[in-house]
Amino acid sequence: MRPHNADGQMEAAPCAGLRRWIAPLVLLAGLLLCPRASWGEEASRGGPLHSQVLLRLDYAVNGNGMEDWRDGLSELRDLAVSRGLPITEEDIRGLGWSWGVSALIPVSGSFAVGAEMSFVRDENSFCVLEMIGGPWGGGQRADYITDVNAFSRALQGVGVYYPGVSWGRWQPYVQVGLGYGSGWAKFSTPSGDAEGTGGGLIATGLAGVEFRFLHASIGYRIHRFQPSYDGVRFLDVGYDEGLQRFFFPDEESLRAFVEPREVDFSAWMVQIGMTLRFGHR
Repeated sequence: MRPHNADGQMEAAPCAGLRRWIAPLVLLAGLLLCPRASWGEEASRGGPLHSQVLLRLDYAVNGNGMEDWRDGLSELRDLAVSRGLPITEEDIRGLGWSWGVSALIPVSGSFAVGAEMSFVRDENSFCVLEMIGGPWGGGQRADYITDVNAFSRALQGVGVYYPGVSWGRWQPYVQVGLGYGSGWAKFSTPSGDAEGTGGGLIATGLAGVEFRFLHASIGYRIHRFQPSYDGVRFLDVGYDEGLQRFFFPDEESLRAFVEPREVDFSAWMVQIGMTLRFGHR
């Protein structure tokens, strides 16, 4: 829930953060700090799996997700513009990110199966500038944010196939996964906020290459669910006072805006990561 001040008005919040860079920075730190012996020179050559156990650490950038919510925020942004409110910051691009870890056990020289735990995140927002107190002195100018944050934690069974061909040390692979993910969506605006939880099936498909202990891939994720928005709170001040940043006149209109919207992480993704191999070839 967004904090409120003594007058019941929603306080401004910063529109940008560095949270989406935490996972790749952790991945880079692991790459630099892990001893080279943990994957070994022989294991870096790719090729048949034999008795090796694979531990994969991944980070991905996802494009064009959360379409339902992006459309809704775009409508509110257009409403703000029509009311004469300057848009000071906007991030409604649908670019999310995910990170995960998987453990794989070979069942043949070129096929491994296992489990993957992944975490998917998406944020979209815009900020408006409004003056309070009138234009003739004593007025306060402040930024006010409208945003939606969504998250899902998913567990999948995965299979990875190495076709047995390579280009030097470049080893191609194909990965598929199927499982279930559950998460939440949180919407916040000066008129109030809402929070919902839910879950649904997740399916992924990736094609990529390994080089030594690194891998990169491109693929698609299917994962959407309809949250149950039980936590809807309407802020009963501001709209009747003519404050332009209050977009909803009552709780019914806030619920009508929120409740039909799905959390949809279905999107193309570009993934990078590390593959650590244990055992002998």
